Amino acid sequence: MKIELCNYRSTFTPEDLGELGKHFTIKNIEMCEAQTHNNGSVLLWNNNYPFSERYLAQFPFLKLFLNWGTSDHNLPPLSVFSKRGITVKLIDSYATESVAEFAVLQLLASTRCIVDLVHHDKPIGSELYGKKIGIIGMGKIGFRIAQILHQSFHCRICYFSRTEKSIKDFSFVSIDTLLRESDFVIMAVKSQSFALTDKQLTPCNKRLVLINIGRDEAAPFPLVREHLCSGDLRSFYSDTVSADAKNAQKTQSYLSGHIAYKTQEALLSKKALLRLMLKKYFLFTMKTQTSIFFIRHGKTIWNEKGTYQGTLNSSLSEIGRAQALRIAEFLSSRKISHIYVSPLGRAQETAGILREKLQCTIEVVDDFHEMDFGVFQGKQQEEIKELFADFFEERKHAKLHTPFPGGESYYDVYLRVLHKALAIAAEHRGNIAIVGHESVNRIIRGIIEERPLEEAVQLRQKNNEVIEYRFDEDREIVHEI
Repeated sequence: MKIELCNYRSTFTPEDLGELGKHFTIKNIEMCEAQTHNNGSVLLWNNNYPFSERYLAQFPFLKLFLNWGTSDHNLPPLSVFSKRGITVKLIDSYATESVAEFAVLQLLASTRCIVDLVHHDKPIGSELYGKKIGIIGMGKIGFRIAQILHQSFHCRICYFSRTEKSIKDFSFVSIDTLLRESDFVIMAVKSQSFALTDKQLTPCNKRLVLINIGRDEAAPFPLVREHLCSGDLRSFYSDTVSADAKNAQKTQSYLSGHIAYKTQEALLSKKALLRLMLKKYFLFTMKTQTSIFFIRHGKTIWNEKGTYQGTLNSSLSEIGRAQALRIAEFLSSRKISHIYVSPLGRAQETAGILREKLQCTIEVVDDFHEMDFGVFQGKQQEEIKELFADFFEERKHAKLHTPFPGGESYYDVYLRVLHKALAIAAEHRGNIAIVGHESVNRIIRGIIEERPLEEAVQLRQKNNEVIEYRFDEDREIVHEI
């Protein structure tokens, strides 16, 4: 039996499904008309177009609604779908790095005109170093922008979001304070309810550069244009769908058509995320059991001594090798076709023991190495936690964003494993295993299981535990070996 997928004006093609395509039939829809009925149980909707509640009558068998974009501003309240038993998913979180880098590029462009730099003896420009940057919306993209600007340009960061987050070096302020005191404001807003108002923009810093890489409606261009013309703002940059290029030329504005989301890496991950969601739906619908088994390396000598390992390495202890042997025996009946493994020695040693029993393919994934614990690596955990008690107390409240001194944060780990984790989960049809480390495994689990990062960083895994993720049931099973 094939599943019908209705595709509304998206850039999706049948080739994007790869091998999974043989389980779906695709019906392309150019418009929603009254009295039209579609048999599809899956609807892929281009979020550049508003979806009306009345359209649901045309999809009586709909079970899964996929919004092909980065926000849900085009949708009615989600309760409209839930009361019909329809699951709604956003195909987003695939372009964090490319959008953040594009926002920084826009900011840099606003400080220097390349023509001036080349053709004038005394080019007019301003320095970015040390400037005060306001961020509206401190989600994945907002935080990444703030991180780049703070670390690379030593900018002072203030931010506004729905909730205050405990982030070292970043100040939570009101919208009015942010607009009044910042040199640049970058908007990374996804909330449907947020939009700048005339009252907020009137008293803002008159040298302010406003950059919007979120929803168009969060910074409506007609409103912004009025404040540009009256001198309340210096310039406006926007990566927007409804680019009003003609009017933008008359003001200090630059509008583009959501090009930040179109890098090669972002598009590949976008398609992988779509395949992953459709794979889950297909396996659930067909009740086909398929799993990813997350394995932490066996216990090492440093584990037993309580030493931070990170990107350094320690060999498996006798206990660790015994754990790996028991895990190999447990997996022997699971028909594992492929093992992906961290490049670090303790994971390689564990995977080697598994391969002898399972006789399957092993692939090393460089990005799956353990989190870098910086200056703590190779040192005793008890001693470090006593000496750096203030750091660990502070980190408890901002575990996702706080890097180890000279090392990584969980957010850094997320950025480096995202693309490969999506590709692996989307491509394989059979059971596979990932042999890695507790800190990295929890982030990969969060990505594949679509968990919020704040939740993923709290996940745990012992050396003798195998975490099985069942695609067909969309849940984890913990096996203590």
